[in-house]
Amino acid sequence: APTLALDLPFGMLQMPLYEALRGALAWRRAGAPVAPTPLEGALAGGAAGAFAAALTTPLDVVRTRHVLMSEGGSSHFLRTAQKIVERYGAPHHRTRRTAHSLSPASLTSRSAHAAGVQGLFRGILPRTAYMAFGGVVYLGSYSYVTDLVTRVVA
Repeated sequence: APTLALDLPFGMLQMPLYEALRGALAWRRAGAPVAPTPLEGALAGGAAGAFAAALTTPLDVVRTRHVLMSEGGSSHFLRTAQKIVERYGAPHHRTRRTAHSLSPASLTSRSAHAAGVQGLFRGILPRTAYMAFGGVVYLGSYSYVTDLVTRVVA
């Protein structure tokens, strides 16, 4: 469920933006509606992946903390998330609270309160870079194969 909560918004941002950018690049090249080239598809995929990754970074941070807390991982994220739970957990609870006992919205607000809004954007540059690269490879390959099949079929 945490991964789905990240992947759906990411895909809902990336794919429409990819199609719009791909069409805009083709229009700019030809001055009329034409089929985009694989290079235009790759460039549009990289830009769309980077943009979607940047906007969904807070979801990735919360998902990572949630997953690490539930799997008992030992990392900076786990320690930070545990501190958030311990510090802002309900004082009348004697049981140790885990990620499963916190809603994603609660974990998000507690994370923002503890680390500030900038804490929710931790790792934005590496995430944006690797998702841009992934968009170039994945959507560029998709554009290439689509172009190839269109030529063979036509």
